Amino acid sequence: MIYTIYMQNDDTPPPSEGAEDARFDGAVAIPESLAKWAIVFPPFWLAWHRLWWPLVIYMLVVILSLSAFAVSRSTTILILASLPGLYLLLEGHQLRRQKYESQGFNLVDVIDASNEQSAINRFIANWKDQDQPSPKFKQTFPKRPQPSPSLGLFSGNEG
Repeated sequence: MIYTIYMQNDDTPPPSEGAEDARFDGAVAIPESLAKWAIVFPPFWLAWHRLWWPLVIYMLVVILSLSAFAVSRSTTILILASLPGLYLLLEGHQLRRQKYESQGFNLVDVIDASNEQSAINRFIANWKDQDQPSPKFKQTFPKRPQPSPSLGLFSGNEG
């Protein structure tokens, strides 16, 4: 299974010799797969991963759809009530990635491993083998081209 490794972006100096692995304590491995437990127990899965806003939105959607089902007794509404769980199955781990990125974590590596702990262990071993002091967190992205102020196919400069 493929895991993405995220680490906190901090500007602390490298640790001393005795605390060599301390810089990797904040590493988080997130699988690139379906979030199977998110469809089985969606509210518990969201709370376990501390995804509070998605939990609130999920609960509101479920309450509204179940109250609509109670009023109309339509099976269509019952099927629509299962869509938030299906969304969490497909995009649950992406919600976790977005949460970590908003908290200042950066993607530092992609690892193939059998479970989360072995993915983190393999990541640490890779960094030690490369003799690098710590992962570099500065990500630079190309600037987006600015939209042209003209509407349509032709710009105003072509006469």
